[in-house]
Amino acid sequence: MTARALADARAGWISALLLGAWYAATAARGLMWFDTGEFALVAGAGGVSHPPGQPLYTWLSQAAYGLGGLVGLNLLSAFAAALCAVPSDALLRRLTDLGATGRALALLCVGVLAPVWDQATRIELYAPAALLSLTTVAAGLAVVDDDRGPRAWLGLGLGVGLLACLNAIFAVGTALAVGGYGALVLRRAPRRLLAAGLAAAVGAVAGLLPYAQIALSHSDPSRFVWGDFDTAQGWLDFLRGRDYGHTAHAAWGRVPAHGGVWLGWLLGEGSAPTVLLGALGWLADARLRRRLWLPGALVFAGVAFTFTYGSYQPQVPDYNGYFLPALWLGAVGLAGLAGRARRGMGLGLLTAALVAGGLTGARPLPLQRDRSGLQGAEQLAQAWLDATPPDGVLLVESDHLVFPLMYLQEVKGARPDLLLINVGFAASGWYWRHLYARHPALPKIPLAAPSTAARLDRLLRALPGRPVRVEHLGLAAGLRRAACLDGWGLRLAPCDPAADRPEALPALLSRLWRREGHDLITPHVLAGLALARAQAAWALDRPEQAVAALAAGAPPGKTPPPVADAAAGQAALGPRPLPSPAPGTLIGDPAHNRALYEALTGTRWPE
Repeated sequence: MTARALADARAGWISALLLGAWYAATAARGLMWFDTGEFALVAGAGGVSHPPGQPLYTWLSQAAYGLGGLVGLNLLSAFAAALCAVPSDALLRRLTDLGATGRALALLCVGVLAPVWDQATRIELYAPAALLSLTTVAAGLAVVDDDRGPRAWLGLGLGVGLLACLNAIFAVGTALAVGGYGALVLRRAPRRLLAAGLAAAVGAVAGLLPYAQIALSHSDPSRFVWGDFDTAQGWLDFLRGRDYGHTAHAAWGRVPAHGGVWLGWLLGEGSAPTVLLGALGWLADARLRRRLWLPGALVFAGVAFTFTYGSYQPQVPDYNGYFLPALWLGAVGLAGLAGRARRGMGLGLLTAALVAGGLTGARPLPLQRDRSGLQGAEQLAQAWLDATPPDGVLLVESDHLVFPLMYLQEVKGARPDLLLINVGFAASGWYWRHLYARHPALPKIPLAAPSTAARLDRLLRALPGRPVRVEHLGLAAGLRRAACLDGWGLRLAPCDPAADRPEALPALLSRLWRREGHDLITPHVLAGLALARAQAAWALDRPEQAVAALAAGAPPGKTPPPVADAAAGQAALGPRPLPSPAPGTLIGDPAHNRALYEALTGTRWPE
């Protein structure tokens, strides 16, 4: 890069440096909830992650893990998110007339937004995918506007193909953005359009070569490999996400409502003014309106993949991750508005947007957020491992437990004596190959069974004498086994009720509430853990312990006083089980636990 080019791009690089320092300082140092444990497992032990595989991210994450373990994985997100400012600045230079100071302010306005920071400070693939998406869009705009030839389109196709190896939805959105804009500009030159399309298609196929990583990894069943790749049908089922059948995108009628929920969440997080001003800028500036297809296609891809879920929770990282490229294009809209303002007013507008995004909204304020000390996911998983007897069998199925447990056992070598089983995966033959590879002495059982529960029951019968612990009462009921409370979950019969340590769960939940209750997801996890314990205690005729478990799901400073008995609750609810939150609730709901506590005790929850 020449000195002139570096000078022109200084706003992007300075913004990336500032954001990178902030992201790195506040990023998590270990695991968090949802997919972080799975990506850490694959990065640390090799293998294949969930459909459609993400092979390019697997390579990047394995390199980052080799350099710095879990810290390296988190920093991969931090630096990729910060570098999004560089291609975004290239778009600003091409589409606006702002100077370096104005462009840097516009970029920082987006970089401090809560959903952008969220993806920059956790182990996830959305920040690297957004970086490649924005780089391809910036390059695509230059290729189309400068009327470059097929060789340039070959490079754009390569970028889209590589992007598909990070995230297929990002690849679709980027292809729609660049390809659609190119088709609009070249629609009156069909031969050039055809040549460009063919070159891009060739480049896209070449960009898919990282998928060879899956073919190389699946040959070792001791690694976690999500899927069966021995047959063409197995490949097809994997690429179609057959194991994700429960996440069908069919709720198109709810898109407006879910969009309103998202905007409401952005308002609470202090991000809505910046996002709305960015959108307004694209509509108000004539130069930007002519290229409105670019952000429109990226927004459409995000909406089509997230707002069409039957249940939508804006706190879930996946949902906001798909909007990262569109959010960064909001910097262009902000710059468009600033450029239309009177002299001196443009920088004032951008400064106000920066303050609104960084110093307003939820508590803690965006610029006060810090994940560097969060350890809840690993502490929770380690507590389950420590509480399981030697040579025990541990059956779990919740996302917030499964992959942290698998990471600790398969990468860190914790408790190799335990047979850890993900109940959800136990429906798939590929998972049993993984179990048998890791536990060669495990008795071979016929896998053909009418249900997953029947298959697991067959396995447990082949393991007489081994203590069995399950995550919640529903798993015990599915196996048709009696169970008793056992600290972290339940132990299947035969068991000793006196071995239960009812104080263990409230003690850990209290620590996590104090240290991590400000996190977006942690309160839901803690509420879910408390409710599961309460439901089991209530069903096993331990009403006082049910009340104590619900009280443990309280934020600090609002813990109710202990209740000696739950006669009021038994009279109110009778023999009915404690109800779960409404369908679509994210893991757990502290408000639901509070309502149950009041029903069981006949007392008001302290405000």
